[in-house]
Amino acid sequence: MTNLQQHYKNFQILLTPESKIEYLKQQQTKLSKYNINVPRLIRAWSLNDWPWNNKSKEDPDRIGF
Repeated sequence: MTNLQQHYKNFQILLTPESKIEYLKQQQTKLSKYNINVPRLIRAWSLNDWPWNNKSKEDPDRIGF
C-alpha cells in the first residue's frame, strides 16, 4: 500500500467532519506533496462548501444531485 493509499484509508475511517479537519491539519505537509489543496479541503469540510452545492440545478455543468 502506498503512502497516499494509507492516507485515504485513514481519512475514510474518520466519522466526523471535525476529526477529518483535524487529520487534514495534522497531515497538511505530507498531503501537499501529492498536489492536494489541503486548505481548500479544510474550508470545504468546515463550511460544507462543496462545488456541487454552489451551482443552480439548472446549470448543465453542475456536478452532483
